[in-house]
Amino acid sequence: MRKTLLVLVALSSLGRAADTNGKPDFTGEWNLNVGKSSFGKMPKPQSMTLKAAQKGEVLHSEQTTYDMQGSKSLEGDWFLDAKQHPVDPKAQRNKQTQMSRWEGNTLLAERHSEDGSYRETIRMTLSGDGKTATEHVSVKSPDGNNSSTLIWERK
Repeated sequence: MRKTLLVLVALSSLGRAADTNGKPDFTGEWNLNVGKSSFGKMPKPQSMTLKAAQKGEVLHSEQTTYDMQGSKSLEGDWFLDAKQHPVDPKAQRNKQTQMSRWEGNTLLAERHSEDGSYRETIRMTLSGDGKTATEHVSVKSPDGNNSSTLIWERK
């Protein structure tokens, strides 16, 4: 479930206030405000950082989580075209797909397993001044359900 949070957080690649079509442009470097964030059943990290670049309909992110065991980084691409894409095309079992799209100025991302046992939903918003992003994450899995809210601040 922790790895899931890392992947989800990777979506929160937030940056400039708006791109050319009026949507928030999720490009930049961000720090998680751990004190303002809520993690539900997930363990609280010591800190998290995020670097992201959005080019057209692709959002590339690199997120690093720091905790008592050290640091873990995760890098990936998100496609903002409202189509289903495989999370890991090489996966042999319990394959997952993801879809990202806009609902107004909110970035919505959904991921689910082929067998339906796992589902996560992320809703990302950016403050008007582009300095704070809020990420609402909801996960349903065989390990249980969890909701968290992550508050990101621009470096």
